[in-house]
Amino acid sequence: MSQTILRKWWFWVLAVVFVAFIGLAIMGYVRTGEQERTKKAVEMIRGRAVTLDMVMGRDLPSDPDPMLVDATVEGVDANDNGVRDDVELAIHRNHPDSARIRAAQLQYAMAHEAQIKDVFNEETLVAVLEEKGRAFICINNVYEINEGYLETKDLLDYTEEDIVYSNQLSKEHSLKTAPLIKETEELVLNTMERGDRYEMAYEHMTSYGSSKKESYCDIDPEFL
Repeated sequence: MSQTILRKWWFWVLAVVFVAFIGLAIMGYVRTGEQERTKKAVEMIRGRAVTLDMVMGRDLPSDPDPMLVDATVEGVDANDNGVRDDVELAIHRNHPDSARIRAAQLQYAMAHEAQIKDVFNEETLVAVLEEKGRAFICINNVYEINEGYLETKDLLDYTEEDIVYSNQLSKEHSLKTAPLIKETEELVLNTMERGDRYEMAYEHMTSYGSSKKESYCDIDPEFL
């Protein structure tokens, strides 16, 4: 290229425009790729669900190699159902006689696993928090405590005895389900690295609403 051309002002204008165009094209490509990645991740988070086969243990994995269980943050999920093998097996061993508890704990564990593995921006965190909200309500509703006692009454018809009874039900509800929540969280967040990754997800925190799904539980407890 001759020195004459390099001295032309229009050459530099065109050069700057060309470089800017390339930069914008690259940024657009990257943004499109990120949007597609986010869309797929959100669909995966919201589409993942506990199945009856999982609850009934029809596809239980073998005990994972002890050397691999905690070797990585992701751990081992040989049957690829969204719950680590060691967590899934522990839930079945801890509650062999209650399909309702297993279903609720598996759903709660799945949501926590997603927060560890699948969050990388605001949209993915929102999807996970929505699923965690559903799972939390589901696990809190494992026990049918009120047995319809207050369901048919209007608020104005409540007596003082009713209110005392209702408060007692709430207390019993918490006492019964809190251990299940704690147990599940300790199974999933069993290493410092997993706990740190779980907390790091909140760096993408933003406002969000409740899940649009009709049911809190992936599997209706009434059918278990």
